[in-house]
Amino acid sequence: GGASAGAGGAGAGGASAGGGGGTSAFALTSTGVTEGAAFPATYTCAGTNVSPPFTWTGAPAAAKSFAIVFTDQSNKLIHWVIWDVPASVTMTPENIQKVAMPAQPAGAKQPKSYDNKTFGYLGPCPGGKDHTYQFALYALDVDTLPGVTTASSRTELETVILAHQVGKATLTGTSNAK
Repeated sequence: GGASAGAGGAGAGGASAGGGGGTSAFALTSTGVTEGAAFPATYTCAGTNVSPPFTWTGAPAAAKSFAIVFTDQSNKLIHWVIWDVPASVTMTPENIQKVAMPAQPAGAKQPKSYDNKTFGYLGPCPGGKDHTYQFALYALDVDTLPGVTTASSRTELETVILAHQVGKATLTGTSNAK
């Protein structure tokens, strides 16, 4: 015997390239809304109608800012958009102020909601019918979204957000609030 293989070290270092499988996926979670479950009343028109708290992890390295688009998937109505959330931010508080430029998260902007009067979040209110709602968190490749203001429509904002996205994470729930 004695002919043990001496070439066992070939290909060393290859495993560290490209980040491997250890990187976590971009994910959006909330202590208020559970994936696939019904919205608690507090986040709907049946309750206090405040925005849920959000936390996100695994954002793409290219992210320079974030935006959230909240859409009724059952009728494609965009309820709420918040954008220019700084890249350093990884969560939003419950009950973001209903103003064009809320104090938290600092720098963020919101247009008027679907009532065309209220700046910021207005939650599910499908009048007793079951609708599905989605929060889509977008990682964006710009610090400040170009060509839009708090007077822009929610659909205009979504178009510009989609043009700059480098990642997307979603959280979906249902409601029949009235």
